[in-house]
Amino acid sequence: MSRTRAEILINKMLNNNLTASELEEFLKGFDNGQQEQIYSEILEKYFDGLLKQMEQDKIIKK
Repeated sequence: MSRTRAEILINKMLNNNLTASELEEFLKGFDNGQQEQIYSEILEKYFDGLLKQMEQDKIIKK
């Protein structure tokens, strides 16, 4: 699975828009160490962005 496809599946998963076949495809990625690493990098980037946004929101509200 390409990194782009992994990003698409993760975005759909985060938005609760995965079809049954996409969910199956996504979960199969955890059986592949390389794919699992790609998932980890994509999700780390996503959650780091959320944390930065929360920090920005805190600064603005003060």
